[in-house]
Amino acid sequence: MVLRKCLGLCTFPSVHEEGFGIPVLEAFSYGLPVIVSENEAINEIAGAGALSAQSLDPHAWSLAMEKLINSPDFRNELTKNGKLRLKAFSKTAFLDGIENYIAKN
Repeated sequence: MVLRKCLGLCTFPSVHEEGFGIPVLEAFSYGLPVIVSENEAINEIAGAGALSAQSLDPHAWSLAMEKLINSPDFRNELTKNGKLRLKAFSKTAFLDGIENYIAKN
C-alpha cells in the first residue's frame, strides 16, 4: 500500500510479444497511468489507458515519462481511461462473453 502511494506512474517496457499484460491491468486497478512499449498485444490490452513508446528508444521513454509527470490533465485522462479499460476484463465481462458465445452457437 505504501509503495503504491509513492508511485506516480507505471512503465511496462517490452521488446517481445509477452503474455497477456497482467501488469498493465494491475496498474490500472491501482489508478496509475501507464506507459507501454509499442507492442501490438500489449497495446490492445491497454487501449486508451496507456501511452506507448518505442521499445528500444530510451529517449522516447524519457519523453513519455516527462509528459506524464508534467501534465496532470493528461495523467488523469490516462488514469480514467485505464479504469474504464479494466472493466472490459472483469469477471462479469468474461462471463457475459461466454454467455453470448454459447447463445450464438
